[in-house]
Amino acid sequence: MGRAPEAHFRFLHAADLHLDSPLRGLAAYDDAPVDTLRGATRRAFDKLVAHAIERRVAFVAIAGDLYDGEWREVNTGHYFLRAVRRLGEHGIRVYVLHGNHDFQSAIVQQLRGRLPDNLTVFPSDAPASFEHPDLPVVLHGQSYGRREIKSDLTRAYPPARPGLLNIGVLHTSAEGYAEHATYAPCTVAGLSAHGYQYWALGHVHEARTLSRDPWIVFPGNLQGRNVRETGVKGCVEVECEGDRIVSVTPVPLDVLRWHRLTVDVTGAETEGEVLDRFQRALRAVMTEHAGHPCAARVVLTGETPVHRRLASDAESLRERLALAAQGEGEAWLEKLRLETRPPLEAAPAGETELLGLLSRLADAPENAAPLLLGSELAELDERFKPLMRAFGEGHEHGLVDPADLGALPHEGLALLAERLAATDTKDAKGRDA
Repeated sequence: MGRAPEAHFRFLHAADLHLDSPLRGLAAYDDAPVDTLRGATRRAFDKLVAHAIERRVAFVAIAGDLYDGEWREVNTGHYFLRAVRRLGEHGIRVYVLHGNHDFQSAIVQQLRGRLPDNLTVFPSDAPASFEHPDLPVVLHGQSYGRREIKSDLTRAYPPARPGLLNIGVLHTSAEGYAEHATYAPCTVAGLSAHGYQYWALGHVHEARTLSRDPWIVFPGNLQGRNVRETGVKGCVEVECEGDRIVSVTPVPLDVLRWHRLTVDVTGAETEGEVLDRFQRALRAVMTEHAGHPCAARVVLTGETPVHRRLASDAESLRERLALAAQGEGEAWLEKLRLETRPPLEAAPAGETELLGLLSRLADAPENAAPLLLGSELAELDERFKPLMRAFGEGHEHGLVDPADLGALPHEGLALLAERLAATDTKDAKGRDA
């Protein structure tokens, strides 16, 4: 007799749903898409459910952070269970591992004992293994029993079971890849040593594949929640033949996308030209991500003769850009950051050196300016004296306190340069008189 054909099936690997977590950064604006923001995480999960049903996947593995910390609205949990039951109606099982945010959630405690038959939750006291009832698949995993797990949980994960597709489910920072706090750290070598064919990871919100042999995958979160979580978000679809992984394919599921949009306005002669360049850049993003509303943090850079006009009324400029964004479709301005500067050859005598320093301050990571440039500030003590007089708050020795400079918003640095230039001009007139 010939060998029986191997089972062909698919499953979805998702993580970091953070259901009903608010999308931050737009709520303060009158033109914010409130309805889109409020329901974004649920709508992304609805898309996952629809995709699972359409593709007839065998099961869904969720690697942690279903909920969001101390969020206590139990309706969030009931919504999730309704979605799981809908999957169950199509024969789709769901395997859930709770992560560090789930541990804090009262929802997890309130819903115990009400779980659908097609939902399996990994325990938190020790790793457990669950074999799929109809397929040659076994999933290994351990939920969080406390908020912070600083040890490598996988050391206690069991060895691979021969003849089965072994899937390890883990919420982890994995060898320094975390964008958040370090939890359940592990290494690629350590995961590979278990002999599993696939590791379904969660916690890192950016999609990353750490290895292809075996597959070690972060799918990223389903929906970006702020401007630090940019680009396409979703889950991955894994196609299998028996105990072999055939393919791993990203599945976009997000309903609103965040972008950081840098617009070079070098040489722009008018504010209208600045606006035109912004619109062209935004239009390109909207075309690339057609069908998805866009929330953008806009950074204007470069040397331009209209630098001082832009810096002197940044709020009016933000309003004009926000209005132009809405003219391109479902696009909103999350924040405007000005990192422009006047052409150096046009700067008043003696200002070039300080403008260079302020430019480096603007390019430095937020809150890092004092550490990076403290020595330069000291060398420019004399140059900062008129700046402090311009603001009427001089320090004992005339030097700007580095801590004060580090706390200033980046977009304010250009304005500081302008104020200093004006003060230098007044001092020069006084000396000439």
